[in-house]
Amino acid sequence: MKSRKVEIKGVGEILLERSSRARHINLSAQPFKGVQIAVPYGVSFDKAEEVAHSKAGWIKKHLARMELL
Repeated sequence: MKSRKVEIKGVGEILLERSSRARHINLSAQPFKGVQIAVPYGVSFDKAEEVAHSKAGWIKKHLARMELL
């Protein structure tokens, strides 16, 4: 599986995407693309989902900042 979409309460939908270039779990929030997490090989999607839940505050803050643009 190359990608998975996850719904986080209060945040919305997040795309978990497998990346051969990623060395660590990388979280990004971009206008028009939304929130994406690059998941390196050797790391499970479940672990990446845990990181997304733990960073929900960061995600909310950055999504609010993007709405102001």
